[in-house]
Amino acid sequence: MIHFPFRLKRKKAETTLLIDVGTETVKALLFKEQGQEIKILGSSLEYFDRYGIFDSRDFETDVLKKAISRAVQNLGGNDNKSIILGLPAHILKARVIHQSLKREEPKKIMGDEPKGSSLSVARARVTKEHSFFSTPRFARVIDEKEEKEIFQKVLEKAKRNICQIYSEQSGILPEDILFIDLKILEIKIDGYLVPAIQKYEGKTLDFIILATFLPNHYLKKIKNIIESLGLTIKAVIQNAQGLNFYIDKTADKIFLDIGGTITQIFLVKGGVLEKIDEFPMGGQIFSKAISEKLGLREAEARILKERYSKRELSKESSDRIKEIISFPSQVWFRNLKLKLKEMTARRPLPLNIILFGGGSQLPDVQDILKNGEWESVPSGGKFEVQIFYPGEEIQEEIKTLNTRAKRSRATGEDEPLSSSPTRAKRSRATGEDEPLSSSPTRAKRRVEKNECSLNSPQQISLLLMFYAKIKKAY
Repeated sequence: MIHFPFRLKRKKAETTLLIDVGTETVKALLFKEQGQEIKILGSSLEYFDRYGIFDSRDFETDVLKKAISRAVQNLGGNDNKSIILGLPAHILKARVIHQSLKREEPKKIMGDEPKGSSLSVARARVTKEHSFFSTPRFARVIDEKEEKEIFQKVLEKAKRNICQIYSEQSGILPEDILFIDLKILEIKIDGYLVPAIQKYEGKTLDFIILATFLPNHYLKKIKNIIESLGLTIKAVIQNAQGLNFYIDKTADKIFLDIGGTITQIFLVKGGVLEKIDEFPMGGQIFSKAISEKLGLREAEARILKERYSKRELSKESSDRIKEIISFPSQVWFRNLKLKLKEMTARRPLPLNIILFGGGSQLPDVQDILKNGEWESVPSGGKFEVQIFYPGEEIQEEIKTLNTRAKRSRATGEDEPLSSSPTRAKRSRATGEDEPLSSSPTRAKRRVEKNECSLNSPQQISLLLMFYAKIKKAY
């Protein structure tokens, strides 16, 4: 079971299907709410038949549809018709924008109301509690009507600014950009942090806003794919929306989501998401390097990379893989530093780096972040690197969850080569060297039959983390 730190408002137990579409995989998670607990009923992971389906402004509909269909079918017996959908970071984008608004001069100033009037009493109460906002020049309290007007102005201005920037970067017309969510993360009035604006005084309001958006034609195509499978989209979510729920409200951190072809960067200052950006490079560059150097097919190279990450290879084989991915590691690291310099404008970086995503499992990525050359980027110390596990109370049965593996044991089918600890243990015990290329036949069978289910506690808890945001909004 996974326990959420907030109360779920719906008392009736219901089954939910969560589908997360990445740049090289589709993950599906089926779970049921039982009070404040989440029971995982099944999970599945499907790789796309080939790389690069999102490389152009369009994408391969048939390839995506097939992967989503297989991921859902692997759960077995699912009768859910509505889903929560996650999309790749370069399609469903998230950006943090800072907006300011100056209130118009008040028609009345402090003391203009008759003594004993309701407005005078309310103003006196707010002024006493928040005396730093009280000035004889500007003392009008923000009421409910003005609050709505302020929020409408600020959010519309944020949308216009984002549309202009994104349109210049992508060539997509502003009217073709669809906003999924606009969330205010922080509010300040005259420089002071406040929980809300109603019943407060002050002239200058500053907002930090998290916006999620995507090109409208992308959503239409995804929606057509989902509906063709007999499903409907209940909600669309982005990593940043779920991540924001777990951020320590006082810490400065860098979160890195290393996906297949995209690395997304979340810069947190003072416990608030300050900036979000990405660059087009992820774990796939390591698979491609292995594929090219060893003459393996992409699927075989990916399996070998996963086994290397799990330390299932012999020392000799591991050393060879380490040598192969050394150069792409440096290239990825160099692009990361360039993007961080651009995001921070030469201000010192937070020293705490939190990793998630499939590429974060590579020990070389963790090592280069800890011990790489950071002198070109202002930091002020040595970086601490750790893997992000938002679900602290994940039980052992979830850690070992593998829907397809359980089914294969029941039917007598062989388990996949890469997930077999016996082979790795036997190699270490006998000192035999494992071949660098896995059997093509077994590799092909593993990809086609997808015996590699979603079994990482990190992957499961991250998917549930995104779902937490949706529940919070109910």
